Amino acid sequence: KACHYVRETLDIPVFEGAFSAELVAPARFDVILACHVLEHVDDPHAFVREIMAACNPGAVVIVVSPHDASLTARLKRRLFYPAGVTLEYGHLHYPMHLQGYTKASLKTLFISEGYELLECTTLAKLQPAYGHKFSGWGERALLPLYLLEYLTALGNLVCGCFRVPRTGASRVMASAEKR
Repeated sequence: KACHYVRETLDIPVFEGAFSAELVAPARFDVILACHVLEHVDDPHAFVREIMAACNPGAVVIVVSPHDASLTARLKRRLFYPAGVTLEYGHLHYPMHLQGYTKASLKTLFISEGYELLECTTLAKLQPAYGHKFSGWGERALLPLYLLEYLTALGNLVCGCFRVPRTGASRVMASAEKR
């Protein structure tokens, strides 16, 4: 519904689903936003190159992903996963989340593909990944840690802002969302 609203009401082109530079050609973008997308991608390097191919020189790419080094992610790995318990929307929960990212790994991924780093930080979001409610017992048990991350800015999300080089960009990049 949101994509339809933006397309129809605001007259802004919006692309839904698996993304490739060929899909949007000949369009080129100045900004690409990929929220809770990168952790679902099979080949992150190819994905990042594909986004660059769809960008104008100097374009900005903003990425938000669950923070794999957050307190809640570490606690889930230490307490629940060894016992064979997987929490709904855990940070690394195959087959939904194929990759996990920290500030260092996110920077390394984008810089290795030719992007310039503008900013990379952690953010705190009170609700766990992608806005779902605290429905399961495991998520309710972790509520104090989510609150701690929120109040202390330890961050359960990692956010990166990268720029496509203004000249000589020879790499390719795209954005997709798994539903």
